[in-house]
Amino acid sequence: MKEEINKIINECEIYIEKPKEIPGGQHCGMITYPTVIYHPDLNIKISVGYYKANYKNKQIAIELFELALLKLII
Repeated sequence: MKEEINKIINECEIYIEKPKEIPGGQHCGMITYPTVIYHPDLNIKISVGYYKANYKNKQIAIELFELALLKLII
């Protein structure tokens, strides 16, 4: 079952969602962009922007995606 889940995750689009306008002023050093994992066939989109580090957000997004898949399967 883990192999099938990994196969589905490899089919996902994983990207960082950046706004069209970049904020300036006093908040310009505090920018965090959410990491998004999206599977078009299943229409599941998970966006995580809790941490400043994108790799941590990506890890959490993948874990949440796995939980969502398991919930759909079981």
